[in-house]
Amino acid sequence: MTSATSRWLAFALWLTAAFSLPAHAIGGSLQDQIDALHRALQAPDADSDLLPLRGQLLISLERRRDLARTQATDVQRLSTWLPSESADPNTPSRNRDALRRELQLLDAVWQGSQQRLTLLTDDREAAAQQLAALAGQLRQVSDSEGSSDTRTGLLARIAESTTAELDQLIDLVSAQQRALNNRREQVMATLAALPALAASEADATSLQAELDLRSANLAENLSRLTAERERVEAESNVPAEQSTPFSAAISKEQLAAADLGIELCREAIANIALERDIWRMALHFEKTHDAVTLVEARQYRPTLTARLTRRRDFLEELASTLLIRIEHATQRGPSIADDQYSALHAALALQLSRAQAGIQEQQRLLDLIARLRDDFEQRAMNMSWSDRLATASATAQIWIGQLWDLELFAVAETVDLQGRKTVVAKSITVGKIIKAPLLLLFGLFASRRVAAWLTLWLQRRSRLDDGRARLIQRWVYSVLAGICALASLALAGIPLAAFAFIGGAVAIGAGFGMQTLFKNLISGILILIERPFRLGDVIEVGSLRGAVMDIDLRASVIRDGDGAETLIPNSILVESQVKNITHRSSVLRHSLRIRVAAEADSRQVETLLEQIARRHGLVLKEPNPQVYLEAFDQHSQSFALHFWLAQHAFVDPRRIASDLQLMILGGLNEAQIRPAAA
Repeated sequence: MTSATSRWLAFALWLTAAFSLPAHAIGGSLQDQIDALHRALQAPDADSDLLPLRGQLLISLERRRDLARTQATDVQRLSTWLPSESADPNTPSRNRDALRRELQLLDAVWQGSQQRLTLLTDDREAAAQQLAALAGQLRQVSDSEGSSDTRTGLLARIAESTTAELDQLIDLVSAQQRALNNRREQVMATLAALPALAASEADATSLQAELDLRSANLAENLSRLTAERERVEAESNVPAEQSTPFSAAISKEQLAAADLGIELCREAIANIALERDIWRMALHFEKTHDAVTLVEARQYRPTLTARLTRRRDFLEELASTLLIRIEHATQRGPSIADDQYSALHAALALQLSRAQAGIQEQQRLLDLIARLRDDFEQRAMNMSWSDRLATASATAQIWIGQLWDLELFAVAETVDLQGRKTVVAKSITVGKIIKAPLLLLFGLFASRRVAAWLTLWLQRRSRLDDGRARLIQRWVYSVLAGICALASLALAGIPLAAFAFIGGAVAIGAGFGMQTLFKNLISGILILIERPFRLGDVIEVGSLRGAVMDIDLRASVIRDGDGAETLIPNSILVESQVKNITHRSSVLRHSLRIRVAAEADSRQVETLLEQIARRHGLVLKEPNPQVYLEAFDQHSQSFALHFWLAQHAFVDPRRIASDLQLMILGGLNEAQIRPAAA
């Protein structure tokens, strides 16, 4: 049902009721009816049962009279508006914000008036329905008895007067809404007519001066509130025998009021700093249209708005609780002494007023954020494509930064703060997890370079052999790698406590699986110190014979005569019997066995074998090759050729032995010396 339809229906019902009422009940002006009711109430023979109804009717008629007297004045007052403050042309940003702030106020007042209009309309429809029902009852009584029921008539007159009163209030609220709409159109026109100027230095200067003044006033107010609390606390410190439970409750409420004032004042001072940051961001964006500032504002606004909203909701809940307590104290008023009741009521009322002031402070900041948000978004809609692209890029950077700072889990770490052990929680983020391996890889690369340079420098200064130099390089690299691992964790902000959950497993592994590793490492250190063999030495370990190719921290590499390399743990080299064939010298003796026929000249064979050995380029001349007659019989003579070779990577003893045998076979054929039969 629309408002117009409901009004016409109510008016029709009122006409029906009016024609059913006695003439004296509806005739005459409001003042005549009020005077008649006064005389009826003061009459000595007045019906006591009807006195409350006549009192209600009198109150309703007096309200209608007062509304009728002031309605014209109220409509005129609502149709005019206070002129806006003169705008400073040097502060365009502040001027626009002042107009937007006025728009916010107009919208808030209009919303309130609209809610009131809805309530009044509902009450008016209910009163009209009640009036129609009472009119029907009057008609029935009049038709059956020929006279009217006085009580029902009074109820009908009360309903009729209430309906008329509500009509007057609806007209007044409607006039207020029309005035609000007119003023809003004026403000919108003024705002649209403002030139599109960027923020100026005068804006920042004016804002700074205003915030400085408010900050100074708040600091002065904080000092006053602190002194007030000290005074209240001193007054509450009375001997127990002079104090009563009620006086203690009053002191408690007075202290609570002082504490609330101090808390809200400190919060207001913090809000000044917050407002500075908000305005700095807004003025910077208005001046530069920086995409990063826009994105930061969008990211920062929800968190700030949520915090201010929570604080406002808390203060509203506190104000509601204080209203209930004030009502409860009012109900207890007759049982409390006047001075005590006044003190308690004043303390509760002071808390309520300060809570309401805090609500207004939070709402003021919320309104400021809303205005600046609308301004930001309006400017963002008018951005060029390049600015939109920059905004998207800045948004992506913000998201990446949030992902980088995403907390995966937190670990507790104990720190020493001025001699006290304090447990603090340190977060492990995605960025730290990525940063630590990157720093470790860079550290390992640098450690390898530093270890190689240090080893080369030591070789030049002290002429270290290759084996010891290589072992020193590996140990230096291992130490630096461990330092880099710890440093990467520290630089990435990952505490060692993050690995506490694997500490037990590592301890068990170290106790069982790593003892062999440590045994080999210690053996490697002993080999480095004692130097029982070096790189290139030919050694025998059990049935294995070969040259030492590498001495590592954990194991050494032996290459046998077949060219196969065997990895032997250092602990075996320390614990087993090792024969170093080339320990003192790098020259190694080799032998060949040659059998010739029994009739051959022994001296000629001996000379021939020695000459052939000397002709080979890789056979050492010192010591000289030597030939020995080892055995003879009626069928053959057996000679042994001993020659020496230097141990080098390019020297293959088997290749040289093959060459010598080929040379000997050729020499025997030329000398017509027949080899012995097999």
